[in-house]
Amino acid sequence: MVEIKFLGRGGQGVVMASEIMARACSEEGLYLQSFSIFGGERRGATVAAFIPVDHQKIYLKCDIDRPVLT
Repeated sequence: MVEIKFLGRGGQGVVMASEIMARACSEEGLYLQSFSIFGGERRGATVAAFIPVDHQKIYLKCDIDRPVLT
């Protein structure tokens, strides 16, 4: 399994970038999950998006332990 983690500030497109990456992985026939964490602030708040990707079904939805930083 490859675990990808996007980090940034609100307003930089971190969530959109993770969605584009997830769509590309999906079109390649890979199994994935995509989820984001952000605070209540609108701009400037810390944003994290996670995408675990694998060739097999992913049953757990939990924190990413060993991310590939992008």
